[in-house]
Amino acid sequence: MKAQTLSILLLALLITLVPITVSAATFTQNIDSPVRDNAYATGNLIQVNAPISGDLYAAGQTITINQPIGDDAVLAAQTVTINAPIGGDVRIAAQTLIINSDIHGEVIALARDVQVKGMLGKGGYLTGQNIIVNGPVNGNLKIEANTANVDGDIAGNLTATATSLTLKGTVSGNVDQGTDSFTNSATVNGQLLQHTRVAKAARNQNYAAKVSSILSFIIVTLLAAWLFPKAMTKRLKNLRKRPGSAFLGGLLVA
Repeated sequence: MKAQTLSILLLALLITLVPITVSAATFTQNIDSPVRDNAYATGNLIQVNAPISGDLYAAGQTITINQPIGDDAVLAAQTVTINAPIGGDVRIAAQTLIINSDIHGEVIALARDVQVKGMLGKGGYLTGQNIIVNGPVNGNLKIEANTANVDGDIAGNLTATATSLTLKGTVSGNVDQGTDSFTNSATVNGQLLQHTRVAKAARNQNYAAKVSSILSFIIVTLLAAWLFPKAMTKRLKNLRKRPGSAFLGGLLVA
């Protein structure tokens, strides 16, 4: 998927969200005081400068998280930077995603450029053009990218589909790679497997479907959180017991 196409999809997402949410008194641009419940934010520049005990739902151009989030985070922006730990699951659509701190739940992210320096507590699914994973992964990791570099230790399995994959560190489980170029200096305790990459046209079509699915999930989640905050919080807590089902299950409208 071309970068400009991702930009258009993100812009469409923000256009969809902002006219509805900015009029709600519970939505803010910055969070500068501790929040004991869920927090909602929209705006060009969103900064979380105080702890949030519950979930964070945010859409804007730039989102920077400088203080801990107790539960889940659903984020849509051009640039997302996470500098503080998040206690639950994270769903992100962005152009640039930088994770500098630990995420204790599962991460599902779509971005052009992804860099992960913190821990992924329950694994993740990362889709983008350029993906770098330096931090440890306590679970399974799935990557779809043009260029992928993984040198953090992975406690589970690694599945990677990419044009180029560079692998270091230790993988406790299997490595299943479908690449044109694979550089491996990692210690792999499981099996080293290979799958066939589909043709470029099919990859683009599959990628477009995944983009639509992720964005649809974020749109539905943010709108539902705004309209039915209590019900949505309960729904997310139930889904946390089955990692991945929030993304792959019935909330998707694509």
